[in-house]
Amino acid sequence: MRNSIGIGLGLGLTSTRRAWTPRALGSSLQLWVRADLGVTQSSGRVTSWADQSGRGRDFSQGTFSKQPVLSAGYMGGKDAVYFDGTTRIVAGNWSLSSITGSADVFVVMKTEQDPSTALKGNGGCFQIAGAEGDESYIPYTSGVTYCSCFSSVRYTVGNIGAGHYLSKRIVEIRSSASSWSFLTDGLQRYNSPTNTFYSGAGGLLSTALGGDPERVDIRMYGGISEVIVVSPSLTAGQRVDAYKYLGSRYGITTP
Repeated sequence: MRNSIGIGLGLGLTSTRRAWTPRALGSSLQLWVRADLGVTQSSGRVTSWADQSGRGRDFSQGTFSKQPVLSAGYMGGKDAVYFDGTTRIVAGNWSLSSITGSADVFVVMKTEQDPSTALKGNGGCFQIAGAEGDESYIPYTSGVTYCSCFSSVRYTVGNIGAGHYLSKRIVEIRSSASSWSFLTDGLQRYNSPTNTFYSGAGGLLSTALGGDPERVDIRMYGGISEVIVVSPSLTAGQRVDAYKYLGSRYGITTP
């Protein structure tokens, strides 16, 4: 008698790589807001913008006249928190003062006009971990940018043409104890080989999006879709991932 035993085993395995987001940075991710997540509205105005990093660094604005709006599809088909030259949104009871050594900041933004016309706002205006009184104006007048993110001084970035700011851009700031750089869409626009790293003294005035937290006459006229703060600074490979992520989300060509 002949016995025959046949065993057939088939396994079908499909492996898919999860799309990269800033959460892949783990504990290095210090702040992350994006306009399609965590935005709370009331009466058509944005009252708060929740941090997606898990650190609870939310933004809020309780005064109706200062509350921005959510603009659908404003940034390459993606939403943006839109500032009309009179509005701003500010930090809650938190700061970035615990960050030391080095940091990278990404801001996806768009402005409405050549700021030299000074019709409403002053380009992109925000304060992220710079010395008090040294807010960032991107650009300010005639295309010139002033920026102090994670530095004790405010750097003057030369005029690269207002047209660079009229459309959506990825603004990146890299700061360490030895250098400071300003980039748009991955292209370096300014570099200082010396720098004093500074992460802010904390409190309400140290962090704001859409306006100078200390002057009512300087506000942003345009939109911000995403802000990412990372410390310590990214590696070269992590920067590639970050630019691929932001570039693909907003339709921005990057290196």
